[in-house]
Amino acid sequence: MPTAEDVKKEAAAVLKPKAADQSSEAQRTWAESRAEDAEEAASVAKHDALGKEIYADMYKARAQKKLDDAADAEKASADMVEVLKKRIEINAAAEKERQAAAFKAHKAHVLHVKEHYARLEADAAKEVAEAHGAWKAKYGGQKRLPLDTPGETWTANMPDHVVEDGDFHIKAPAPIEKIIADQAKAEKKAEEAAAPAEEKKEDKAAAEEAAPAFVQLYRNRRNLAQKRATESESESESSSGTETSSSSDSSSSGSD
Repeated sequence: MPTAEDVKKEAAAVLKPKAADQSSEAQRTWAESRAEDAEEAASVAKHDALGKEIYADMYKARAQKKLDDAADAEKASADMVEVLKKRIEINAAAEKERQAAAFKAHKAHVLHVKEHYARLEADAAKEVAEAHGAWKAKYGGQKRLPLDTPGETWTANMPDHVVEDGDFHIKAPAPIEKIIADQAKAEKKAEEAAAPAEEKKEDKAAAEEAAPAFVQLYRNRRNLAQKRATESESESESSSGTETSSSSDSSSSGSD
């Protein structure tokens, strides 16, 4: 069995540098080896450069793709903005047309409604006029009948719109307010008969000025109503007098 010293000696012998072979064959082998190593190094450098170029092209293509994608996205955004602007313009034009059409339709509807109600009012006025004309003809024919002819009174033949009109009937007696006021005025006049005329005028003017505005307005309206009532009563009396005179003349001519 080898000892430790033997193993160390063998290792030292292996590690001990040996003199290189200086023969021509060894020199040729070494030269060939160096040439192969140089060729292999050149090939490795070539392929390394080629790989680096491939990687550089790949990174460059990737970066260019990112730039192209960003440009495409920006172009798409700009195109979308233009599309939205055109769409907004189209919608605005359509809204204007819709509003114009709606305004025309509304105006036509309003005119149609006005024409409809005007037609209704005209028809109602025509109906009222026809009814009133028919009543006037009937009343005129009834007036021409002899006095002893039995028949309905002239108020029974009137239409409803004439019967309901208070101005058509004979004026009613004076209101109770007017009667009371006239009585109070007569009493005051009788009491103040002994007073001078100037004092009466001054007291009356002072009372009228001191009265509130609504009282003065009420007095003015009352005076105007009284004046109209007296005028209508005088007109009715004059018309009744003419009718009685004409009837007496007709009866006298019939007797002759």
